[in-house]
Amino acid sequence: MKFEIVIKDVSSITSSNIEDAVIDFIYMIGLISKSQRYNREKIKKSIPYRLFMDFFLKYPGKPWQVSDLATTLGTSRPTVYRYINKLMNMDFIEVENIDDLDTSHKGAVKKGYRIRFGNIEKAWGIVDAHIKIIIRNYEESAKYIQSIVDKDINSKRHL
Repeated sequence: MKFEIVIKDVSSITSSNIEDAVIDFIYMIGLISKSQRYNREKIKKSIPYRLFMDFFLKYPGKPWQVSDLATTLGTSRPTVYRYINKLMNMDFIEVENIDDLDTSHKGAVKKGYRIRFGNIEKAWGIVDAHIKIIIRNYEESAKYIQSIVDKDINSKRHL
């Protein structure tokens, strides 16, 4: 599985206003850019904000089909998938199979997406665990490279 996140040096969210807190959070995790972050009224109408706030946060345990999200958000399926994939790459949301209620597709199963565990704090725990493993791997790699450099330097001293 691919895990990908961009880590930004930002302060913790302190706003008690849920809308402002969500805007800051979706900026922190890369769903919106820094330039977008400051036009808050425009952000509240944006696809990533509405997807996160109106669907994943308001109904965290409900699995959402991309086609339903795209229709309700008034956008294309590829646009919805762009944001879904960013969240999936962080392991922040999960896929759940849901029955297709359309009688013409009897027995068909469709994919639904929701916040992992139906809880943003628990979902972030998974992201955090991935980050810690990756950072530890970086540290071990740096130590290993340094050990090679040290061996090389020591072997040249003995010549």
